[in-house]
Parts: sequence; C-alpha cells; structure tokens
Amino acid sequence: MSIREIRVNPFVFMTLGEAQLLGASVLAQVRPFCVVAEIAGSTRREKPDGLKDVEIVAVPRSLHLFELAHVVNREWGRPSEGKFPSKYTRLRGAVNLDLFWCTPETFGLVFFIRTGSDEFAQSALARWKQLTGGGYSECARLHSAAGVVQDTPDEAAVFRLLQLDFIPPKLRNGRLP
Repeated sequence: MSIREIRVNPFVFMTLGEAQLLGASVLAQVRPFCVVAEIAGSTRREKPDGLKDVEIVAVPRSLHLFELAHVVNREWGRPSEGKFPSKYTRLRGAVNLDLFWCTPETFGLVFFIRTGSDEFAQSALARWKQLTGGGYSECARLHSAAGVVQDTPDEAAVFRLLQLDFIPPKLRNGRLP
C-alpha cells in the first residue's frame, strides 16, 4: 500500500494501526536505498491513537542518493522543510511524514532521540551532561566536556554512554526513570 492509498485527514490524528501501515509502506520504499531505516516516534512507542505524524530515521547509501531522492519526490512530493538529503525532511500532504537522514555514526542517537518523548530525550541529554561534567549534544553527536565526540551507531551505544539498561520504546514517555 502506498501513501496515496492511505486517506488520512491532516486535521484528524492517526490511529496506531494507520501509522504502522504508513510506516511499513515508507520503509518498504526507502530501505533498498538505505544502510538502515526504522520507524521512530509515537509509532515506535506504540501510542494507541492521536498520532500526528510518522517518523522515519534512516542512513542513506551514498551511492543511491539519486534513486532515494527520486522515490521521496515521486511518492510524497518535494519536502516542505529541509532539503533532501539534509538531516531532516518534512513532507506534508494527506499525512505528515518526517524523514530524518543521518550517518552510520549518528544513527543511534538520532533514533534514540526521535523515539522518546521530548521530555524523555531532554532528560537523557541532561543525564549525559551530568555524567560527563558538562558534555553536550551537537550535530547529532554526543561530546564530552572536553569536546571528545562519541559515535552512536545504534541505540545500545547511547544506553551504554548514559549508563542505563535498555528502556523499551513503550516506556519512553516522560523523564528518565
């Protein structure tokens, strides 16, 4: 099923089922051109209803950027924000689709941040700052207080750096426990 076949009123929120269907459709179309592509946001957290968008986090294959741009522009139209393949592309139409493009080194942090609620992500970054005595996040990278950059190729790396056990997406609402 393509996005064009999903009729979602932009003023009415999606159910989890609609968002999962849309996300699966988008993934099927972009994964052949990506190293990795996953659904994030409220859909990954399995919020039952009231979803306002579908978020996809992906690492495009550099040799396939032209083909990926063609799929994005053909299926969903030109981005309303960002420029393909910038780090973020927002597409608005019958549905709200947010595509977050990242690198192999930044995928884990972007996926982590885009999955958690805003409050969850903010509390995780505050924890990083506390653990490192002033570390920070910039350009989708975690930096120590001295500016040493930490690669986060997957979520496991983020949880390890935050000194936390894995927290299932469903539980990533509100502040860190």
